[in-house]
Amino acid sequence: MITIKTKIGGSVVEVAADKMIHAIQGAAFFMELPTKCPRCGDENLRFTYRKTKEGYHYYGMACGRGHSTSFGQKQEDSTLFYKRNETWQTYEERTTAAPDPRDPSQHEDPANAARPEPDDDGVPF
Repeated sequence: MITIKTKIGGSVVEVAADKMIHAIQGAAFFMELPTKCPRCGDENLRFTYRKTKEGYHYYGMACGRGHSTSFGQKQEDSTLFYKRNETWQTYEERTTAAPDPRDPSQHEDPANAARPEPDDDGVPF
């Protein structure tokens, strides 16, 4: 049995496996994680998990000052990966974020857009 330990925030994570390659694969995920919040420098990091009523599972990390990020999950084997290019945000920042201009699903369909009310002359502009 091969065991690798690393510290993440206030936790010590231990990865154990029978084969060296599996121990390294498991430990590599944890060693890729930041040791402090990239936004504010807080070293009080913790892992997060939540399950929605629809049955979706979300895994991530958060700091003591409210910044957080979520991990990605590979479809082929369900392993997690750290999205290092994703900005850590507070809940408020995530829920009030502007639409991503690269994502067409976040834009309103012009056919369904509210039309202006005509004023008293009957012309809609």
